[in-house]
Amino acid sequence: TNIAIALSAAEKGAHIANYVEMTDGIFDEDSGKVIGVKAQDRISGETFEIYAKNIIFAGGPFTDKLRSKEEKEGGTVPPAVQGASGSHIVLPGYFAPKDMGLLDYNTSDGRFLFFLPWQGSVIVGTTDKKCDAETLPYPPEEEIQWMMKEVEKYLSNDLKVRRSDVLSAWRGWRPLAADPHAPPGGQVSRDHVISKNPSSGVTFIAGGKWTTWREMAEDVLDKVLGDKAGTCNTLDIKLHGG
Repeated sequence: TNIAIALSAAEKGAHIANYVEMTDGIFDEDSGKVIGVKAQDRISGETFEIYAKNIIFAGGPFTDKLRSKEEKEGGTVPPAVQGASGSHIVLPGYFAPKDMGLLDYNTSDGRFLFFLPWQGSVIVGTTDKKCDAETLPYPPEEEIQWMMKEVEKYLSNDLKVRRSDVLSAWRGWRPLAADPHAPPGGQVSRDHVISKNPSSGVTFIAGGKWTTWREMAEDVLDKVLGDKAGTCNTLDIKLHGG
């Protein structure tokens, strides 16, 4: 789906730049607003500048790292995102019926766990641990072992989950977001948050879920562009290959 989204954006005129890192903001000398970004191609090492009328940070759990670059040297931004990692494992398909899944709301440590048939196999997840995001995440072995032990409660007593049964495992981060420009006492949210820094003019969007990516895109574009540009039409656009 990620590739389909990128191809669909390219078809509409977007410039897709993978392995490109924002290294700093470009500031207007008079207003102090951010009018562009300095970037580096992490493969070739080439550096270049990108200018834009509006700048949106959509960096997931790395959003605050991006936001730190929207302040001039010495400036700071209040944190907006708390990272929470979750691991998943994939087991052989014979561990679950072909068309039946299970959701346990009360595991041994109080978290929930799903156990679902997926692509001929069984997917199991997820863990939940507050921690900083990593660029190349690996699922901790203790989390893999916890999921293996937990799912045995749903199985026949003579069916054990062995480490060799784990076909694959991965770990990702959920960005739990709060609006740093809102009044004190705001709560972190699993829904998305959109906020504009009044000093830099940069807007960020964080939080939300993978399943709400169209809604997130619609909300942030409508907020940044305003009524004069019309409303976002993402719901009328099929993804590439659809």
